[in-house]
Amino acid sequence: MNKSHLLVIFIVSLVLGWQLFRVGYYPMHDDLQVMRMYQMDKCFQDGQIPCRWVPDMGYGYGQPMFNFYSALPYYLGQFLHLFGLSFVDTVKIVFYLSLLISGLAAYLLASIFIPPLSALIASIAYLSFPYHALDIFVRGAMAESWGIALVPLVLYALLKYLSNPNRKIGVFLSLTLFALTITHNITTLIAVPIFLLFGLWGIIKYKPPIKSIRQTLLYCLLGVALSGFFTLPLTFEKNLIQTQFFTADY
Repeated sequence: MNKSHLLVIFIVSLVLGWQLFRVGYYPMHDDLQVMRMYQMDKCFQDGQIPCRWVPDMGYGYGQPMFNFYSALPYYLGQFLHLFGLSFVDTVKIVFYLSLLISGLAAYLLASIFIPPLSALIASIAYLSFPYHALDIFVRGAMAESWGIALVPLVLYALLKYLSNPNRKIGVFLSLTLFALTITHNITTLIAVPIFLLFGLWGIIKYKPPIKSIRQTLLYCLLGVALSGFFTLPLTFEKNLIQTQFFTADY
C-alpha cells in the first residue's frame, strides 16, 4: 500500500470520526455498548474464555449474550481495555477503528480493479458513505459497523488468493472470514452471495488450477471452523432462548 495514500486514509478517517475523540460519552440508540464491554471484562476476570454467559444483564439474572450476540468487537475492546483504557474510551476507539479499517479494506479491494489513485478515491467514498455515520453516531451499531468494514477485506483476500495462491494469503482469507462470522450474523448472511459471485468472477478472470480452487474452499471452511465456538452454540442452543422476540416489537 502506498504510504502517502495510507496517511490520507488515516487523516480522512480522523476528520470523519473526530467527535469520537471528544471528552465524555455521546447519545446513541444502542446505549448498552459500555455495559457489554464491562460484561466482557467480567468474563475475562472469571476466566470464562470464550465469553458465553454475562452475569449482570437480563435484569440481573444473567444471559448467554455472547452465545448469540456479535462477539469480535468486544474481544477487541477487551484487548484495548487491558492497556488501561476506560470502558467509555474503549467503546469510542473500537467504533473509530471500524471506520479506519473500512477505509483500508476498501482501498485494498479497489486496488485490484483500478489504479492506486482511483483506489484512494474509492476508499474515501466508502469512508464517507452515510451509513457509517448512521451506525456509529446514531444507531450505535458496533457489530454492524465492523461488519461493513470486514466484507471488503474478505473479498480482497478471496480475489488475491485466486490470482496468486499462496499460504499467507490463504491464512489471511481464513482469518478475515472467521472475523466476519463472529462479528455480525446478518451481514455475514447477506455477504455470502456476494462472496460467491466475486469468487466465480475470480475463477473466470484468473483461471486458477482446480487444486487452487479446492484450496480456496478449504481455507474458507477453515475460517468457518475457527468460528465454531460461536456458530455452534448459536445454531444448536437457540431452542433455549425465546427467539420469537427477535422479529417482534423493537
